This record gives sequence, structure tokens and C-alpha cells, in this order.
Amino acid sequence: MSFLADRSPIFRDMFLIPQPPPSTATTEADSVAPRVVELPDCTEDVYDLLRVLVPAGAASRPFSSHIIPTFDTISACIRLGHKYQIDDIVEAGVGYLRDFFPRSLDAYREIVSPAGPPAFERVHAIGVVNLARLTGASEVLPTAIMRCASLPGSQLIAGFRRRDGTHETLSEHDLALCVDAQRALMREHVWHAIELSAPFVNGNCVDRARGSSSGTRLCVHVAKLVAAERAGEATAANVFEERDWPREGAGDLGVVVRGGGSRLCASCVEVLRRMEARCMQDTWNRLPEIVGVPLKGWGRKSLKGV
Repeated sequence: MSFLADRSPIFRDMFLIPQPPPSTATTEADSVAPRVVELPDCTEDVYDLLRVLVPAGAASRPFSSHIIPTFDTISACIRLGHKYQIDDIVEAGVGYLRDFFPRSLDAYREIVSPAGPPAFERVHAIGVVNLARLTGASEVLPTAIMRCASLPGSQLIAGFRRRDGTHETLSEHDLALCVDAQRALMREHVWHAIELSAPFVNGNCVDRARGSSSGTRLCVHVAKLVAAERAGEATAANVFEERDWPREGAGDLGVVVRGGGSRLCASCVEVLRRMEARCMQDTWNRLPEIVGVPLKGWGRKSLKGV
């Protein structure tokens, strides 16, 4: 176990503890037996840590793109790495979380799974909050709390059962943050809808170009209908969700607005998309304050293609 002593000062000290004196029945083979240190940790957690530690050269990047760790593995490596002061393993685990609970809106939108990491479940966001608190990885908290806020209330309160049988739940403080964040994020979503339903003028509107006396009024009317629908569907989970606008397509065919056949011209769709992107970026820039964990230097800017 010299590799453990090399990586962890805690293990190094534990291996220096004198072993029990040999009995009279001790054989020569027993006298050179490896030192034994009993650990109180979950066996599966220790196995996960050892699997990450043992491969040669794995220390720098144990969770690479071709290795998809489960929440249990990441949690075990961070918790035991923190406990036994294996700092590079802790940093590797937290670095993996940073990739899926990012600081920028662009990076957040590139994540396919609603749970974040591909092998995680949505409820594991509760564990991510706890790991961020344990390690001081505050930059992970805004997105993790937002994901917690999108959970059903019963699941948010109950948490989940870890593989060792213990329950993972939020602290009272973080639970309160998540409940408040649910309401705050829904308000942001409704605010987006109000902004998008405001009248706008687009000199490139197809209706205007065709000489229609209504100018862009038809597109403005359709935008109001769509925005009203979205306000009714507002949740903490979809505040940053980009949606399709009903628009004219090939052959002047388009998606109809619920209850009518109106649609937006392509030019007005682009205007509305830019407006929506600005609303979402503004909300993202304020996300730490919205969820109750203010951070300096959080994802300012980043309006790609806007």
C-alpha cells in the first residue's frame, strides 16, 4: 500500500502506527505480512477510490471523456479524497462537476442530460450541492441549486438513498434556498414572457415588405400569444430552455399557434430570438443572487450569435 502512503499524508501516518505484537504461533511468512489498517468507510466507496488511484498516470485526469463515472463514484472519490487529504483526486472530482454545473450559459446549453453528468440522475443534484459545500467549490452551487429547485417537492425534501443505505439530503439552509429559488426562477420566466410580448418594430418584417397596412402588427400579435403560452408553462426547470417560434417555412407553411393559424415571418423570429437570448443571459448573469449564493465574476457576457 505504499502508493496510498505516497498520495495521502493521513494514510502515511496510519501505516506508521505500530502493529500488534506477533503471537508465538506467528510464522516467518506472517512476520513479513503487509500492514493492516481498518477503515470505517463504505466498502464500495473505498473500492471506487482505489480504482481511481491504482492505474498508472491516472492521477492527472482520472475522469476523462471516455470514462463516464456514476454519482456514487464521484461522491466517493471527493468525500474520501477530502477525508484522507488526497487533494488531486478531490480536484479531479470537483473538476468533473464543474464541467456539468458550469459558470457560462453557453456551456450549460451544451449539456444534453437534464441531470447534468450523463450517468447521474436528476435527484443527484442534492448530492452535488453537498459536495460543493464540503469542498468549498462555490462556483458549482448556482447551477446545482437551480437543478434542485426543479425537483418535485417530495423528492427535494426526502433526498435519495446512497448505496451504503444512508440518506443524502440537503441541509435546512440549502433546502430553504431551493424552495425560494423555485419561486424566483418562475418569476424570471414570466418576466421573459412579458419582455417578449412587448410591441416591437422590425423594418425587415415580411408583412411590412409586402406593403401590408398592418406593418409588423401581425407578428407582434403572434409573439404575444406565444409569450402568454410560455408564461403559463413557466417552471424552474425550463427558464433557460430555447424553444422554437412558430414561423413561416418552405412553401409558406409554418407551425400554427395554439388556437389559430398565425405564424411569424423569419425576420421577426430572429428579432425575438435575440430578445429572448438577452433576457436569458441577463437572468443567467444574476443566477447566483437569484438562488441565494452570490459569487463574484459569474458568467458575464457570452451572447453567442446575438
